[in-house]
Amino acid sequence: MKCSFCICQSLLVFYIFFIAVTYEEEIRPEIVQGWAEKLGTELWSLGDYVTRRVDVIKSFKEAKVESRDGGKVVNELVKDMENMMEHKVDAVRRIMDTAENAAIDSNPEEDIGDEFEYFNAKLLKPPGTYVPGVDPNGTRELELTPNSHFFDMPVNTAVSSVHVPTNVFDRAKEVIHAVKWSERLELTFRDNYKSDPSLSWQYFGSSTGFMRQFPATDWEMEPVDLFDCRTRSWYIEAATSPKDILILVDNSGSMMGQRKEIARHVVNSILDTLGNNDFVNIMTFVNDTKEIVECYRDMLVQANLENIRELKLGMKNMGPATFIANFSTALITAFDILEQYRESRMGAACNQAIMLVTDGVPYNFKEIFETYNWKNLPFMPVRVFTYLLGKEVADVREVKWMACANRGYYVHLSTLAEVREQVLQYVPVMARPMVLHKDKHPTIWTPVYADTTDPSMTDWLWEKKECNEQKQRSMNFRKDRQKFMDPDEQEKRNIDKLRKFQDQTAGDTTKYRFMTSVSMPVFDKRDTANITERVLIKEAFWVQRTRERWVATLSEAGIDACHRINRGSKRPTSGIIVKFLRRDDADALIERRKVKRDFSTRHLSGYQQDSPVYVNLSLAPARRVLFAKAQFKDGQRSLEQNYGVWGITLPGESMS
Repeated sequence: MKCSFCICQSLLVFYIFFIAVTYEEEIRPEIVQGWAEKLGTELWSLGDYVTRRVDVIKSFKEAKVESRDGGKVVNELVKDMENMMEHKVDAVRRIMDTAENAAIDSNPEEDIGDEFEYFNAKLLKPPGTYVPGVDPNGTRELELTPNSHFFDMPVNTAVSSVHVPTNVFDRAKEVIHAVKWSERLELTFRDNYKSDPSLSWQYFGSSTGFMRQFPATDWEMEPVDLFDCRTRSWYIEAATSPKDILILVDNSGSMMGQRKEIARHVVNSILDTLGNNDFVNIMTFVNDTKEIVECYRDMLVQANLENIRELKLGMKNMGPATFIANFSTALITAFDILEQYRESRMGAACNQAIMLVTDGVPYNFKEIFETYNWKNLPFMPVRVFTYLLGKEVADVREVKWMACANRGYYVHLSTLAEVREQVLQYVPVMARPMVLHKDKHPTIWTPVYADTTDPSMTDWLWEKKECNEQKQRSMNFRKDRQKFMDPDEQEKRNIDKLRKFQDQTAGDTTKYRFMTSVSMPVFDKRDTANITERVLIKEAFWVQRTRERWVATLSEAGIDACHRINRGSKRPTSGIIVKFLRRDDADALIERRKVKRDFSTRHLSGYQQDSPVYVNLSLAPARRVLFAKAQFKDGQRSLEQNYGVWGITLPGESMS
């Protein structure tokens, strides 16, 4: 109708101009009436032609009103959506199967030389532009073509590219080894894309830090590259279960200078690994314990972006360090809050953990753990993670014991550069219950999110945008104050602001796409693995030791019950009868004993001593009755409901 209006307006002006030029005598009303009727007829004909009125009327004559069953329509919609989601889950499951098989077939001890190359997403160049000796090592040429399916971004659907975080060395042995065996995923990526063209990005995130992404694309480095797949919601939620976390920050007089900055960085890095399914709070303690955000008193809050922002702001404004820290009050307060949430089934209703950030403890507080965390051994409801700060620390043993005795992890941090990588070590520890069920791979759907490089940068990007707008307003005010204060100009600015807010297809929002991801954990199904750990020698210096570990864990998480029998006259130590939750764990232990000579406790997960282990496949009738009585004593489930009893005789000093 806008076009027809413009045509009519031009015709009317033409006629008026023609009348004014041609006729000079008085015009009779009959003549004007004829002109009006003729003009009206032509306008009607023009409108009828432009709007196709007759065709529209004919189309409505053939229209029919049909009744539809609303329930049937909804069921069809649900079925279509279910099929669409199943296609996505099947694609992720194929990636998972390929990754697990590729990891098993790989050789961890393989020496991968510098001749091995891969497509580093940060070092891709168009064909013919690579300059040897000028471009960094690892730069490769790759043709990228804009693809409308991937938001018109230049991609290559024939290969995948690898992103390595800034704080990770891409040629480290474990990193480059995983990069190499993950190349087998490219065929699966391409097959998934061919079978379901509606798929968007496909990626594989490794615990070593790198991410393999399909299709290959050039990685944007502006302003800096802060991306780490291990802090993304699709990785964290797939790698761990929902969790309640209470972070205790030592604010005593010794926590000053660099130690305080490291503590802030540690807490912020922990917060970056949490998602909407997690609940968290931060408390500082000196003589007493108080929340870092006052309105979060005696509670855990959902780890959404708003609450995380408030907690980070509270850490930024943390008060000065004073006096001596009261660890007993802090630990008791933390255990009380977690127990309240655990018994009332509030919060995440799954895993619970205490993160202790300090520069030293006076002793190990064993009596507190016995009262609050060791009441129903071997079950421990709360894991304890300790972060020891500072270069010169004397009481390493006590801090490490607190973590290891409570199924946690200990980290020593002396510089800001190592914080982010070391904080992420808690993720595989929290994932241990999931790893025990290696055949079960939960499917994780993330909420809708914007594909920003780093969610923690959203506040900084918003402040930068606001500062630029404020700068422009200040310059306009100084340039012409009278015009700036004019009511019409103010109304114009308000209208422009409202238009930008309503138009989501313009401005800075065009670079971000709202999406959801589906992910699935990938487990290492190898029977053995080499574990490298740092050991403090005579409290003077650290050394690295590598030992072989049996991956099938003999730990409280995989054991239904155990009973220590009396030591006989012919037995140097008292044996321990263990009943497994899973038959596979018992069978694997027995097979491991058959093929490995000198089977000892160092081949089991969690045991540092080197003591021999003797495995018996069955129990004598008398000991079977004894074990059954010990099991029924605490009202546990019937013996027939489980997989059976296997006896394992361990040296008495190897278990506490």
